[in-house]
Amino acid sequence: MNRALRWAIGLVVLLSVAVYGCKLDDLTAGNTDSGSDDPIAGTLTVSLTTPNADDGAIRFTLTGPFVTTPRAASPGHLVFTRQRSSQELDVVVLGDLQSEAILILPVRDTRTAPDYQVTITEVATRTNALRTDLTGYGTLVLRSAE
Repeated sequence: MNRALRWAIGLVVLLSVAVYGCKLDDLTAGNTDSGSDDPIAGTLTVSLTTPNADDGAIRFTLTGPFVTTPRAASPGHLVFTRQRSSQELDVVVLGDLQSEAILILPVRDTRTAPDYQVTITEVATRTNALRTDLTGYGTLVLRSAE
């Protein structure tokens, strides 16, 4: 075997080992997204940012590719929902609300998290007084860690 052919075979073997090693690292790190278009079922977490320390209720609309019945992210929160369509859900969360995760949403594909939007419509204090200014309130929808 000549020197160039041995070098080419060695390079192919080395690249094959490197590519296999990268795939193995992805799997051991918990990355099950192999680049396939298959959905990755799981949950998304909706987190609230609030400028106040005495919020007791929030009402918002959740829209996305497919919304279904969510659950409270904390045992101290109660969640009420009204399904408007397969892509829109009215949500009310009650409890001692702080800047934290407030909702867990089961989804067909966690990679669609950026497609979910939250529109806050009302916030009330723990004494049932509606907030007149919603400045500083925000939400974030991300893949859940669970």
